[in-house]
Amino acid sequence: MQRQSDVMPAFARYRENLRWTHHGVLFATFHTVGPDNGSRAGQAALRDEFRARDAANVAWIRAAFALAREQRAHALVLATQAEAIRHADLRRKPLIHDGFRASHTSTLLPLAEGAPFPVLLIHGDHHHFKADQPFENAQGQRIVNLWRLEVFGDPQVHAVKVSVDAARSPPFRYTPIWNALATDPRR
Repeated sequence: MQRQSDVMPAFARYRENLRWTHHGVLFATFHTVGPDNGSRAGQAALRDEFRARDAANVAWIRAAFALAREQRAHALVLATQAEAIRHADLRRKPLIHDGFRASHTSTLLPLAEGAPFPVLLIHGDHHHFKADQPFENAQGQRIVNLWRLEVFGDPQVHAVKVSVDAARSPPFRYTPIWNALATDPRR
């Protein structure tokens, strides 16, 4: 396992950004916060923190794609906390929150579209268990090798097992792992 803080000295503050490889799949985490990644915070210090964290995330996402290509990974799985998609009008194409333009719109989406492997983005935030392909490129076309998994959250805090088989379509399978403590009212 590698931390961004250990391999990119310019981003030494971001110990939560990790990456590791398991069975030919590269996994990477990057730190975001809801609802708009902190970009509209009222305090200047918080907006400065957003800009520094966002720059670290962009560098880390780019590095993850480069490493996955170098390793000839079967797939790339990225995980973060915040959801980048706005939910104002679900009849229209999904819109990316302003605070995710650099990390998602300018980095993740074009890199995923050009990747020779499937990409899964896992996030929480709204915590409605959902697996789909909502992301589009600048021309409004669905990015066919990018999937999204939104995981459970409070009050139903459950894990999700993700299986990867790049030869299958779709390449990702999701199995909720129910927590007996959360489902048994006697506990």
